[in-house]
Amino acid sequence: MRYTRQLLCCLIFAAALAQASWAWWSEGHEVIDRAAGSVLPSDMPEFFLKGTDTIASYSMEPDLWTGRDLPALRSSESLNHYLDLELLGGRELPRTRDEFLALCCEIKLPPSSVGALPYTIQEWHDRLAVAFAEHRKWPDDKAVQAKILYIAGVLGHYTGDAGQPLHCTLDYDGRTNPDGSSPRTGIHLKMDALPGQLALNPAEVAKGVKAEAVEDIFARALTAINESHKRVDRVYKLEDKLPPVVGPIEGKPDEDVRRLALDCVRTGAELTATAWHSAWVESLNVAVPEWYRPVAAGSPEGLLE
Repeated sequence: MRYTRQLLCCLIFAAALAQASWAWWSEGHEVIDRAAGSVLPSDMPEFFLKGTDTIASYSMEPDLWTGRDLPALRSSESLNHYLDLELLGGRELPRTRDEFLALCCEIKLPPSSVGALPYTIQEWHDRLAVAFAEHRKWPDDKAVQAKILYIAGVLGHYTGDAGQPLHCTLDYDGRTNPDGSSPRTGIHLKMDALPGQLALNPAEVAKGVKAEAVEDIFARALTAINESHKRVDRVYKLEDKLPPVVGPIEGKPDEDVRRLALDCVRTGAELTATAWHSAWVESLNVAVPEWYRPVAAGSPEGLLE
C-alpha cells in the first residue's frame, strides 16, 4: 500500500516520540569507555590517561537528560542518541545541525524522527577540543582537568551509542510495521543489556581497537554508524538467542551472540578513543580568547569591577 508523505511523516513522528534513547546500559557504556581509555596513545595528558574511571562514571549522564519528568529537556535531547538511516533515502547529510534541520524540513520529516547522533558527536568533540586548548594554556588547573573528564564522559556516551545497531535504524524495537509504527518487541532492551549480561570486560573489548587522530570526526562518526547499521539484520537473525534483559543466562551464551556484542562495543570503543584523541590533537589549532580565564587562573584585571 502506498502512503502519502504527510501521513508517513505523522506516523514516524508518533513513533519517534515513543522511541527510547538508551543505548547500552551502564555496564555497556562503562566497558566501552574503559576499553577506549586503555588504547589511548601516550601523548595524551597524563591526568586524562589516569582518569578513565572518572570518565566512565560520567558515561550515563546524557540518559539522565531524557527523563519523563523533564519534558523540555527530553524533547531537545532524545534525538541526539540515534540516526535512523533509512529515512534519509540515500541523501548525504549536511555538515551542521542547522543545515540538517533545513533538510528535515525539505523532506517533511521532524528531526526527532530522523535523529541527530553524528551532529551531537561533532559538537561534544569540539567542546572537548576547546577544553583541551584550555589545558594546554593552564596545564596545572584542576578545574579545567575536571571539566575535560566530564566532557569526555558525555562524548563517550554518544560515541558508544553509535555502536548499538538499533540506534542506527528505523527498526529500533522490532521490524517496523507497514503503518510506520514499532511492534515494541523488547529486542532493543535486550541489546542494551547485552554487554552487561555477557560480562564483557575492557581487556577483551580493547583487542584490535585503535585510537586514531582524524581531521573529520563527523565523517568518522558516520562511518561507525553505517558499520553498525550493517549489523541490523544480524541482530534480528539472532533475536531468539539473545539473553534476557535481567537475570541469569541458562547455559553457555551463544557464541554468535557474543561475537555480535564484541563487534558492537568495539565499534563504540574505537570511535570513542578516536574522538578523544582527535580532540586532543585538534586543540593545538584552537585559540583560547584573551578575555577568557578559568576561575582558578584568576579573573582578568577589571573584569569584575
